[in-house]
Amino acid sequence: MKGKKHKHLLHRVQTKLILTYSIIVVVVFSIVYSASMYMLKTQVKKELLRTDKEALTQISNSIVLMTDLMVEKMIAIYSNDYIQWFFSETSDLGQEEFKKWSVSTYETARRLKEVRNTLRSNAMLYTLIDGSNVLVTHKGALFTFWSSNFISEYTMNISKERQEWDNYFAESEQNYKWEIVQDRKAMNFQEYANENTLACIYCYRSPITGEQKGYICMNIDADELKRCYSSYLDEEMGNSIYIYDGSGKMFSGLNTFEKELQPEVIDKLLLMSGNEKEAFVYEDNYYIYSCMKIPSREWILINQIPISCIDKNNSAARNFLFFIFLSGSLGACGLVVFFTNKFSYRIRYLKGLMENASREQYDLSYELKYYDELDEIGESFNRMVDDIKNYTNKLVQEEKEKKLNEINYLHAQINTHFLYNIFNSIKMLSLLNRNKDINNVITSLAKLLRGTLDVSDEMLTIEEELENVKHYFQIEEIIHLDEVVLDINCPEELREILIPKLLLQPIVENSFLHGFKDVHYKKEIKIIIQRSGENIIIRILDNGCGISKQQLLSITDYRKGHSRSIGLKNIEERIQLLYGANYGIDVISERKKGTEVKLKIPSVTKQK
Repeated sequence: MKGKKHKHLLHRVQTKLILTYSIIVVVVFSIVYSASMYMLKTQVKKELLRTDKEALTQISNSIVLMTDLMVEKMIAIYSNDYIQWFFSETSDLGQEEFKKWSVSTYETARRLKEVRNTLRSNAMLYTLIDGSNVLVTHKGALFTFWSSNFISEYTMNISKERQEWDNYFAESEQNYKWEIVQDRKAMNFQEYANENTLACIYCYRSPITGEQKGYICMNIDADELKRCYSSYLDEEMGNSIYIYDGSGKMFSGLNTFEKELQPEVIDKLLLMSGNEKEAFVYEDNYYIYSCMKIPSREWILINQIPISCIDKNNSAARNFLFFIFLSGSLGACGLVVFFTNKFSYRIRYLKGLMENASREQYDLSYELKYYDELDEIGESFNRMVDDIKNYTNKLVQEEKEKKLNEINYLHAQINTHFLYNIFNSIKMLSLLNRNKDINNVITSLAKLLRGTLDVSDEMLTIEEELENVKHYFQIEEIIHLDEVVLDINCPEELREILIPKLLLQPIVENSFLHGFKDVHYKKEIKIIIQRSGENIIIRILDNGCGISKQQLLSITDYRKGHSRSIGLKNIEERIQLLYGANYGIDVISERKKGTEVKLKIPSVTKQK
């Protein structure tokens, strides 16, 4: 039956309208959100590339400055008279012939010393950048300012390179070229931390004939290139910076994984470098490649930026936009529901009236406002209700009176059984000529009634309610001549807490009427009031005869209306009427061990 009801709800026009418009709202907001995120990502990427272009420009300027200084040093070496003398005398000498020639005469040795001094003096670019200069003859003889034990190793490495240089300069109109040389020690007077060098090779030609005589090779540590851009690496961004030459060979690179770019990426960037201007950008599925051609060098400076860093940079804005659009979607859906409900209110209102009438609730009528077809149905409904009401008016009136009596009973400050018992006891006292006790009973009763019959306020402070309990206790002591101990434990800070009237007296009365029946030992009643968080716990304990399990079950049935424990039912209903279903009464008892009634109410103080 429940499944059919749910299926019926899905076929209602109101439900269909809400679902349709809600889907439209969600789709529209999703499209707007996606477009906003695309624009945000585009703007972030644009700003990132603008900043990156400035950084690449600074890196490029640093590299150009350093390499231009190397070129200036090369020109200074080339222009030196001793260098020109060296190549004019040794261009046709091989390494072994050069060794013999270098020590042939004192003048030759002296001039070679000046050549070496020239190489040494032009090897240092900056204070902290030291390098080496090498002279290579056309036949392969080598001369450096290094110590002699490096010459043989260098000669083995340079032979293949010299052949490549010959081929390059035979076809090129330029006089120098740049390359990264691996396994060559660049530094002279310190430990060789890096054996890769940045080499500038200058082709020495005769100033007169233009004939190729040899090479001037200046070497510096290849890591000097990295120092030009290492400060621009961002660990949070995870970018990598590379320098490639025009042939696709990596000159330098700093990155997390210490590996070169993919060949297909390099091919694409080299192709774009021939068509694009000074700076250009390439993007694949994972990275953005911000590139810049280094002026006067056939080099490409590449900054590889992970696309994921863009999402990371705009995560806060993305989350904010998501929150805004989610809130907007929910708000729009709420408006759809609101207006749809508003439009269908009349139908639902009439349907509700009919359902109420089917449950014999006839004191209602449909309000006519628009005088349309729906109002005609409502008018017919009103006539039907009036006809039925004529036959059920008496029953309804009786039911109302019954409800009113129940409400009056809940607000009655003392039940008739209590008054009957008191007056009957006064009668017995008069027969026994206990006139003084009668006077005391009437005095205590007057005080009790004065505190409880005031209908202007349902609430009393705990202090006032305890005073009423004491008055009642005095009455019982006088009437029964019993020695009963009343022990009240209530902290001072709780005495101003407000509680309903006659919350405690009926429970104390039950102890006298039922708990102490046929009890001949010393009787005790304890009232303990404590705070538990935001609530007040009131415990009323007696050492009477207790209650059997069957009787206790009967007492707890007052919630179902099957019990004669009218006092407890009165208290429970008034507590829940005032504070809700989470508050009420618990009864704990065991035969011959006494009874405990525990009340739970919220902590409410009197407003000043």
